[in-house]
Amino acid sequence: REFAAIHPLLGLLDHNNHTIVASAIRALGELDAYERIDVISEKRKKYWLSEQVSLCLIKCIERIGSGEKHTEIIAEYLYHSVYSVRFEAVSALNKLGDQGKQLLTKYESSIRDNKLSSMIAHVQHPLLQ
Repeated sequence: REFAAIHPLLGLLDHNNHTIVASAIRALGELDAYERIDVISEKRKKYWLSEQVSLCLIKCIERIGSGEKHTEIIAEYLYHSVYSVRFEAVSALNKLGDQGKQLLTKYESSIRDNKLSSMIAHVQHPLLQ
C-alpha cells in the first residue's frame, strides 16, 4: 500500500467537484485504506444527493468496510432516490454474505417496494451467482 497517498486523498473528500471526490473515494478503496473507512463513510451525509459519489462510496465500503456498522451504511442506500444507487447497494449487500443477505430480507419486507424486490431477485438469481 502507498501510505503516503492516503492523506492527500483524504483532503480531496471535501472538494467542490464531485468527480474529484468520487475519484478520491475510489482510490482510497483501491489502496485498502481500512483505517480511514469511518472518515470515508461519513461523507455519505454530505454527498447523499450525488449519484456518482454515492456509487463510489458503496463500492468502497463494500471493499474495505467491516462488520455490521458498515453493512448497515450500505443498507441506507436502499432508500436512495436514484435506481442505480439502490441497485448497487443491493448488489453489494448480496456479495457480503449472510449478514448482507439477512439485511436484504429485512429491508425487503419493511420497504415493500416492487422495484427493490425485483432488484433482489435479480442479484440473487442462481445464474448470476
